[in-house]
Amino acid sequence: MKKIIGNLDFESICDDIEPLIYIADPDTYQVLYVNDTAKKLFKGDLVGEKCYIVFQGLDAPCEFCTNDQLFGENPQSPIKWEFYNKNIKKWFKIIDQRIKADDKYVRFEMAIDITKQKESEQKYKESKEQIEKILESLKDPIIIISNQHKILYANQNAKQIFGKKIKNRSCFELLRNQKEVCEKCPMNFVFNDENCKLRLEKEIYVEEKETFRIFDVVISPIKIYDDKQAVLESFRDITQKEDLIKEIEKSEQKYKALIENLDEAIYRMNLKTGEYEYFSPSVKKIFGFTAKQFYENPMLIEKLIHPDFLDYFYEKWKDLMDGIVEPSYEFKIIDKNNNEIWIRQSNAGIYDDEGKLIAIEGICKDVTQNKRKERRDEEFKAKLKMKVKEKTHQIQERVKELSCLYDISKLIANTDISFDNTIKKIVSRIPKSMQYPEKTKVSIEINNKEYLSDNFQTSIWLLKEELENNDENVGKIAVYYTEPKPNLDEGPFLKEERALIKGIKKNLENYIERKELEKKVRKNEKLFNIIASNLPKGLIHIFDTDLKYVYNAGKELEKLGLSNELLVGKTIYDVLDPKIAETVAQKCKLCIKKKRTISFEGDYGKNTYMVNVIPVLDPKGEVEYILALSVNVTRMKKREEKLKELTQRLQRSNADLEQFAYVASHDLQEPLRTISSFTQILTKIYREKIGPLDDKYERYINHIINGTKRMKSLINDLLAYSRVESRGNQFKLFNTESVLIAVLNSLKKSIESNNVKISYAELPKIIGDKSQIFQVLQNLISNAIKFKREETQPEIEISASEEEHRYIFSVSDNGIGIANQYHSKIFNIFQRLHSSKDYSGSGIGLSLCKKIINRHGGEIWVKSEKDVGSTFFFSIPKKPTNHEI
Repeated sequence: MKKIIGNLDFESICDDIEPLIYIADPDTYQVLYVNDTAKKLFKGDLVGEKCYIVFQGLDAPCEFCTNDQLFGENPQSPIKWEFYNKNIKKWFKIIDQRIKADDKYVRFEMAIDITKQKESEQKYKESKEQIEKILESLKDPIIIISNQHKILYANQNAKQIFGKKIKNRSCFELLRNQKEVCEKCPMNFVFNDENCKLRLEKEIYVEEKETFRIFDVVISPIKIYDDKQAVLESFRDITQKEDLIKEIEKSEQKYKALIENLDEAIYRMNLKTGEYEYFSPSVKKIFGFTAKQFYENPMLIEKLIHPDFLDYFYEKWKDLMDGIVEPSYEFKIIDKNNNEIWIRQSNAGIYDDEGKLIAIEGICKDVTQNKRKERRDEEFKAKLKMKVKEKTHQIQERVKELSCLYDISKLIANTDISFDNTIKKIVSRIPKSMQYPEKTKVSIEINNKEYLSDNFQTSIWLLKEELENNDENVGKIAVYYTEPKPNLDEGPFLKEERALIKGIKKNLENYIERKELEKKVRKNEKLFNIIASNLPKGLIHIFDTDLKYVYNAGKELEKLGLSNELLVGKTIYDVLDPKIAETVAQKCKLCIKKKRTISFEGDYGKNTYMVNVIPVLDPKGEVEYILALSVNVTRMKKREEKLKELTQRLQRSNADLEQFAYVASHDLQEPLRTISSFTQILTKIYREKIGPLDDKYERYINHIINGTKRMKSLINDLLAYSRVESRGNQFKLFNTESVLIAVLNSLKKSIESNNVKISYAELPKIIGDKSQIFQVLQNLISNAIKFKREETQPEIEISASEEEHRYIFSVSDNGIGIANQYHSKIFNIFQRLHSSKDYSGSGIGLSLCKKIINRHGGEIWVKSEKDVGSTFFFSIPKKPTNHEI
């Protein structure tokens, strides 16, 4: 059967044509015709299929489809373009046209296979790129010129010489600065003989330098370049030959001037004759004689040598005669003014073809100033060595003192040793740190009890410090030398020793204070242990007013690698990170100042603690120490953060869902209107042109129209549901009775047509969204009317009751009722208990009521009995919790 579209017989015209041809409907994208070439390429008769599926393998119309250009407001035809089909791996040149068939324009597409052409172009392009890559790698400037004297290509080196914008310029203009072709153009010779290659020197104009330069040019023919016959010319600038010669002459002059102005004397001596062949003019600055004087008397140098170095000089001369050249050596001379001058001589040997030393070249330099500096440096080093030795001795003495303080600190920190034993050990440790340990005796008195070193005795040579606690004298430290040991103007004790005893005094005072506090803490230790044992994830610390740890307990201590023994006596700055310690210090100082509990959160390691610092007052009402209770809240904080994150994600998700429902509801309205409108138009046209529809088709059309109406109603309900939160009004005080009257007026037609008896009691004023409460009452009352019992007059009663914190509203009816198992399900979205044939509706009404009441912070529920009736209740709080009035 022939394919005839409109008045055109495409099968007889196009089937045997080699290019691929197909015709498609621009509205539906259905293929109306394909020729034999298309059938072979895409395997089968494709008529009736979507063009974008069969030809492109896509699920939707192509992004590059030309339908908009062919059939848009300003149609264009034909449209020519090229395209690569990935499915069959072929290139096509495509011609799209719009043609008329049966009073309708359709798409006519012809696709010519240009795959081989594209492959040839690609090969040529790759070959051209390879050639240009090779030319770019060459150091010489290269240009390619067409037989029309136009420059087709220039490598980077050529552009640097002749300028960047040289492509498509005439060669005679660029290279010769002429307006016409050269009379004896070399191209004429090259193009006449394919194997011809010319090499010549050419004077070429260099535009950037505005001058002519001489180049060595090689010209070779190229059969085809950019579809043109061409030649390749390579250039080598030979102008620099003469310039180079001039530069060498200038360099020689500069070198000569440089040598003549050097402070060093440069020389050359012929060892065969023993004569100087060259001496630079600087020889006079160093030796006091001119080069001419050395030429005339080569042994003049012997007279200048310092007597101490004459033997050394003869030794070096003998080495030269034996062919040995020492690279560098130093010696002294005596100049004309009888000054001693140090000379450093650097040497290099000159050898003949047989390797025999025949001459020596070198440099003589006056290094007298360097030698003087070296002598000064050596003197300075000697003095420095003495100073270091003295300081080392002082440091060693200081180390003894520091070691003593360290040992005493360890003794005081050791809680396993009793107070008496600790003081005794300190008394025995002090003499070892003094400059004369065997002559040192020590006494420490605390609270009228005296602790003495071995073989104790007193003397007149005494070093003493008083011990205090809370501004009261509690004892003293006394150090005696049993015999005088003079120490210049400082007496028998060094100032470092006096500093040591002051340091021991401070340590002892801290120790005494801590022990006094420990006594007070022990009185309450039982209470503190009870508190600590009841803090399974907590800590208890007691600080003095200087923020030193006095007592510590709790199961968390061990987890943190701490202990009471480790902490006691240390300050918070010794234990905590500096930033954290500063925070804790500020809170403790505030606690002391305000004399009240201060709460805060702090970090230690990877844990977070809730800390309460509590002031403990003495009988005078002053803060004596601070009790700190800490609880590990790390897990709780993580749970809070996770809950916060989940809440934010839920809020975002709800917002996205509401936005989606809102947008989807609007977007779905348009196709529904289109379906309904076109169905009615088609029905009208059919009736006018053909006649009335039979019952069967009339029913079908009614189904379409009713279906779109139901879908529209469903979308509107869905839109209302999505906007409960996002588009709700601000809560205000209003009278619900006035809202009910407005609802009844809106349902007046339905109430009258169904002969409904309505009754309501006095309703209260509430705070809420007036329009949303209107919607709730309207949905509940319209449902009561809809689900009435047959042959029974509908009765609906609306009432409200007051409780302590809320109002409860009810809407009762005598309708068909609801079975118990559905009481909770009916508030779910899209939940229907009856088919749309029996009762209209979308199944969103009650879920919308529930969402509105939830927004108001209330609840909604139902009590119902099948075939008896239903009562719907909802509550509204007297004070809204989530919205401002």
